[in-house]
Amino acid sequence: MSSKSRNSQEHDAAWGALSIPALFPPREGDTDADGYLGQRSVDHPLVVYAPLPANAHEGQLLELYCNNGLLPVAHTFVTSGDLPHGRLPLILPARYINPDWIDPLVCRINLTGESTAPLRLGVNLETPANKDPDPAQPGHQGLVINLPLDVVISGVSEERAREHIEVLLQPYRHMAAHDCIRLCWGDQQILYWVEPGREGLPVMLQVPYATIMKGQDSKALLVTVQARGFTGNLMDASARWSAPSYVKVYVHSNKLVPPTIEQMDPATAEIELEHLADDDVLAYVFAASNFFEVNDKIHFSWHTTDAQGRAISYSEMRLVNRVGQTYYFTLPNSEARTLGQGHLTASYRLEKRDGVLNSPASCATVQGPITQWPAAKIQNALKEGRLDLDGADLKVTMPYASGWRAGTLVTLVLLRPDPNGAVEYRFSRSAGESRESGQLEFLVPVDELERFKGGLAQLYYEAQEPPLLLGESRRLHLQVGPLEPPMNPPIVANVSGHKLDPDDVPDGIRVTLQDTPVADNTWLHWVGPRARIEIPVPNPGNGQLTVPARFAKDNLGHTVSVYWTHREPGHRVRYSQVLTLLIAQRQSS
Repeated sequence: MSSKSRNSQEHDAAWGALSIPALFPPREGDTDADGYLGQRSVDHPLVVYAPLPANAHEGQLLELYCNNGLLPVAHTFVTSGDLPHGRLPLILPARYINPDWIDPLVCRINLTGESTAPLRLGVNLETPANKDPDPAQPGHQGLVINLPLDVVISGVSEERAREHIEVLLQPYRHMAAHDCIRLCWGDQQILYWVEPGREGLPVMLQVPYATIMKGQDSKALLVTVQARGFTGNLMDASARWSAPSYVKVYVHSNKLVPPTIEQMDPATAEIELEHLADDDVLAYVFAASNFFEVNDKIHFSWHTTDAQGRAISYSEMRLVNRVGQTYYFTLPNSEARTLGQGHLTASYRLEKRDGVLNSPASCATVQGPITQWPAAKIQNALKEGRLDLDGADLKVTMPYASGWRAGTLVTLVLLRPDPNGAVEYRFSRSAGESRESGQLEFLVPVDELERFKGGLAQLYYEAQEPPLLLGESRRLHLQVGPLEPPMNPPIVANVSGHKLDPDDVPDGIRVTLQDTPVADNTWLHWVGPRARIEIPVPNPGNGQLTVPARFAKDNLGHTVSVYWTHREPGHRVRYSQVLTLLIAQRQSS
């Protein structure tokens, strides 16, 4: 926990801690924050989990406070469907996620005042290196590296590699301590972190001898870097890597000819996805008689790196059945499409009866849009985005994505991202051996679907190899059953801002409910720490009620929550939006 002093209005923590999957942990030695939020927390609804209270019961109101102990920014009512789960989702609206701090973030049980341990969260939404200052040039022109002059002129021999290669990264916009710098030396990656106190200064990135020797030779080995902010913020989507540099590397004295990548422009070393269209990427190797023999084996490898820096390799073996023939190797279009703003290398090993020869590598950058995993598909019938509940489980499928392995954890998420009552269903499974079928299948139980009935939801999936989040899919927006009419908050007369003076309501508090259903079982709730009341609503439509004046006076100096509920026979209770009022006399407010 942070040693920072807390807001004096907060209650003593008596009920666990909040958890936020999108939260970045405190930096080493950081005692001033409980974690950090980045750009991802505002790109999509941010889910905050509160532990289920020990005395949880249907209708219990939980409220989320952000930078303010008086007015909640989100709330949820405990439902019967929540009770089997160990936690409750709340949505922190993006408009409250602003630099530099959220202090505190806390969840409180409305009736008892019990609260979670408060969190102090840093917020950083800045893009490393900012926007690309010259998009017409290849690579991000705001992220600049310099190679040693002798390496630029003469390349890298085995002798020169023993001295290591020092790559100088120039300072960049929004540079911060603990930013992660990813250096790619061909298909080899090295990670560095900006040290505290070095912000705004050049960073020396060293490529060790062992890394150079592990990589391939090349007439033009790609060298490039990427910066990721300390809160996970990525670089400009139009240029995720620095301008490419190319180095001649000849540390292995390879004699084979490198593979030729057909779709690569030899002048720019680029593959344009627009020009690729629906074609696969092809590379070929000519089996010349001076090195190749019948029954030799060509072990061909594609080493790819996407816009996020994820490295994936593909291998294929071909038997040489005739010398003097060209052998083709394919990177499928579906895999190439995932490499927009990324790069690749192609190379091969020639396995002979008396040993193995390695080829130099061919390198290319891939120009095109960054792609996200496609949205999950629903096998049940949809009508213009509406899912009708017919008593059956929901069958969901998704394609097996590039880079997933048997142990990759894939999670299906169905979320109603409503700050006035979020609902979430999550289920995780390993990817297993589903690559053979090409897809994964999930079932959402009909009982869970019922919790989303009448509202809008988002369906997506995410994959991780703990603790690393590999990514998430596009979101499928759904309407679950017929939309239920909104339940707007009550309107309370004589309120100024969010304050009500008891002296202004000596004869009672006039409360108006709009568009209440034409049915019984509609109730107004006035809930304060010192006095509360529930009043049945007699007149459907626009109901006007009077709350006795003492329910304001008795709660003087405190906040009250005002809302209404409705329940049709055989259906779940529905809750309106909540109005929060501070009961305070004008001269002391």
